[in-house]
Amino acid sequence: MPLKFKSLTVGPIGTNCYVVTLPDRTTVVIDPGYEITRLRQYLDDNQLTPSLILLTHGHIDHCAQAAAMADAYDVPVFVHASDQLLVENLETQAASFGLGPFLPIATSRLVNQLPVKLSGQIKLIETPGHTPGSCCFLIAQCLFSGDTLFHETVGRTDLSGGSLDALQNSVLTLYREHPDATPLYPGHGKSSTIGHEKIFNQVIPLN
Repeated sequence: MPLKFKSLTVGPIGTNCYVVTLPDRTTVVIDPGYEITRLRQYLDDNQLTPSLILLTHGHIDHCAQAAAMADAYDVPVFVHASDQLLVENLETQAASFGLGPFLPIATSRLVNQLPVKLSGQIKLIETPGHTPGSCCFLIAQCLFSGDTLFHETVGRTDLSGGSLDALQNSVLTLYREHPDATPLYPGHGKSSTIGHEKIFNQVIPLN
């Protein structure tokens, strides 16, 4: 079967959570920020059981329900090692952003590498800038870009650990290494393509 995925916009600041079913029917959940009831309802309605939670980065709006999902399905949570401290300090983030509720993710659940059985189907792309450990995931030629690259803009870099220089390098690398037709599914807002962003991105176009 071809790649199948569902986008659900969740939480107080409209985070895009993706439930992705790979061709072999393995299912992963990307950025389960909020509204776990909706996520679980979709999974149940489609008889899907996730085998992995993927975090594009460690901000609370992308992972507030990661622990609940991981516990419900007894699966690990991937986060880049450079963002693990963010994930381990969700209480501080919640206080800073006024967001909640959340469950802390058990350290025993966290993994910093993709499982070998999925590494051939999911390409991990390190894209620091929004956070030190921001990542994109390329799955069946679809790019899930988190808060690195949005429709006609990019992620903010004024938060702790952010770097505009690093983000610019990450985005330009995405432009160079992926075809124009590559679909782009960001952490907020509507979808786009790499080709569209090269021309119309208002922060980092391809000059």
